[in-house]
Amino acid sequence: MFRNHRARIFWFLLMGGVIFASSSGCKFNSDQSSPKAESNQNDSASPTFKPDDRRTSGEDRPTVFELDGPGFENWRVERQGSWILVDFWATWCAPCVEKFPQVVELEQKFREKGLIVVSFSMDEPDEVASVQDFLLKRSAEFPALIRAESMGAAFENLGISSLPELHLFRPDGSLEKKFSDEFEWEELTDFLNEVLTGQ
Repeated sequence: MFRNHRARIFWFLLMGGVIFASSSGCKFNSDQSSPKAESNQNDSASPTFKPDDRRTSGEDRPTVFELDGPGFENWRVERQGSWILVDFWATWCAPCVEKFPQVVELEQKFREKGLIVVSFSMDEPDEVASVQDFLLKRSAEFPALIRAESMGAAFENLGISSLPELHLFRPDGSLEKKFSDEFEWEELTDFLNEVLTGQ
């Protein structure tokens, strides 16, 4: 198909775009679009709802709410007083998919200790059905959100540098720590044990 090495390189750069999966995560250049074409970019979107903290296991499909950066800040403020762990991920991000079951296990382990785990998908808003199917198959019962703005605006407003990335917020609303790239799950688990159970 290709006549020379230069043509191969050009085609790789054209198709690869600015997002790529690696062992350390999915990187993103905020000046560019996501892997799937963005058909509805609305950076000023604001929520008109209050997501439930958790869904019940008997529901057929999880509810996934759209939120932009400011809307997510309001969501967190309403839940001050609890430790909040936010998992930023996407269905097209291989490392995200691989690590998601560990997020589910973490939520199940610490839910009774007062930890709120939140799934925040960076998929396109019109891909919500795929996100719902993903969450249902993995028995994720915690709050589920999806971005309501462009990929670039979401990364900037939410302070994300790569996927998957987990943000841990203190009960006073301040950011305690970000976990990205190849962080150790044991480090996160040990820290949560310390602050939530005193062990």
